[in-house]
Amino acid sequence: MNVHFYFDAMCPWTWMTSRWLVDVASQRELDIRWHSFSLALLNEGQPIPPNLLEMIPDIVERHDLGLQILRIVEFLADAGRNDDIGRFYTECGNRFHVEERPPERAVLEDAARAAGVEDALTAADDEAMTSRVRTSLAEGLDRAGPDVGSPVLVIDRNERGAFGPIVSPPPTGDDATRLWDAVVTLHTIAPFYEIKRGRTDPPAVPGRA
Repeated sequence: MNVHFYFDAMCPWTWMTSRWLVDVASQRELDIRWHSFSLALLNEGQPIPPNLLEMIPDIVERHDLGLQILRIVEFLADAGRNDDIGRFYTECGNRFHVEERPPERAVLEDAARAAGVEDALTAADDEAMTSRVRTSLAEGLDRAGPDVGSPVLVIDRNERGAFGPIVSPPPTGDDATRLWDAVVTLHTIAPFYEIKRGRTDPPAVPGRA
């Protein structure tokens, strides 16, 4: 089964969903297809809410670096290097979300080298790749509808997708597959649109000190 995952690399909530999905993939033989979804471009031209800026003082730097990462993702996608995207995202996520390293270009470059995609680093500053990120963002929004963010999940050949699921911390083992089965069921019910529980705590990223 193919699973299309649209992600913003700098979003910690998205990171946890991706780790849940990777766990499920190891148990259910899923083929995860990675797609960019830029929150920076999604919110382009809009003022940053003061409360968000207070919680994440370096949000502008994170958005800028996130777009650089996604340009690399699109470069790799254009070359058919889906597995390389998965490795690169893992290396980025471990550095930015688990180790909480600052959103600096040197950290991105270190992640690229560790993932074996240093040849794609020039794409980080390639504005031509920005248009591809926009196209992928538009595709994710077309699948999931308006008023959604990262991540967007599309299961197999379904035209419809959905935002989430948001998990904190990501379930593993039997709990991971139980959640997966529930998500698959919801995705197959055409009238289904939304189910939500408000977040009251910061992201519980596994491995974070």
